[in-house]
This record gives sequence, structure tokens and C-alpha cells, in this order.
Amino acid sequence: MAGMVSLNRDWLVEKVLAGERISPDEALELYRFPLEELGGLANARRDLAKAKSYNGRGRQIVTYIVDRNINYTNVCNVYCKFCAFYRTERDEDHYVLSFEQLDQKLDELSAVGGVQILMQGGHHPKLGFDWYIALLRHIREKYPHISIHGFSPPEFQHFAETFGMPLRR
Repeated sequence: MAGMVSLNRDWLVEKVLAGERISPDEALELYRFPLEELGGLANARRDLAKAKSYNGRGRQIVTYIVDRNINYTNVCNVYCKFCAFYRTERDEDHYVLSFEQLDQKLDELSAVGGVQILMQGGHHPKLGFDWYIALLRHIREKYPHISIHGFSPPEFQHFAETFGMPLRR
């Protein structure tokens, strides 16, 4: 049995290094690899994907973007023991950013060539679905050059429960 596991492991490594697509089950198997080995495989795949970029110099070039984290609210009703960020609506320093405050942050980001935001907040019990849609619409309309990397998995779970929406369609 141990020889079979090693054979499957070697086959999976070869598949990754050849640039072939992997299945969800194979991805889970990679998840079990030691972190250093997994990182090496990821770097090899990146090199493979970038090899033809930048006139064949893709392996030598690393690109960056300028982005900004924006916490649109610190109000949260989860009360995680490890989180020092959250506040309740009773705390004096709780907030929900206004669109004007958001605009200031996005104007600052744009001024330095920024192209993306990571937007996260707490699980605010009183912000409605329409508020989130208005927030996203506002950003998209006023800042079309900004990519929105928004909301964490727990926030999506909160949205699903609060707004009675399925996580999958």
C-alpha cells in the first residue's frame, strides 16, 4: 500500500510539473504535501505559466499591484475571542463608512496608481442587502478602474443566513 501511495504521489507531482489540469481530489491530495514541497510545486507552475511572457523573460519578472484594504464597518455580532477589531453598535468607536469616506480612500488609492481594494468588514446585523448592492454599485460606477476583491468566506456565510440566500446556485 505504501508503494501505491508513493506511486500516486510521484504521478501527481509529474502531472503538476507538466502543467496539466488537476482534479479537485488531486488538489486535496496536494494539500497534504509538506508546505515546502507544495510551495516548490506552485513556484514551478508559476514559472511554467510565465515562461513565454515578457518576450521569454517571464520567469525573471515579478509584477506587483498597488491595492488597499478597506474595512467598511467594524460592527460585528460574532464576537470571536481572537478578534480585537470588532465593535458592537453600543461601542463609541463603532463605524460604518459613508460613501464619502469610502470615496476619500479610493481617491487616495487612485492618486498613487492603485488598482484594487480588499474590502472586508464585520457581520453587521443591521446592514441590508440593498446597502451592500449600493456599495458595490457606487464603487463600480465611480471607480471603474478599481478591482474589488471583496468579502471573506465568513461574510458570505453571514449574507446567506441574514438575507436567506443560498451559497450555491
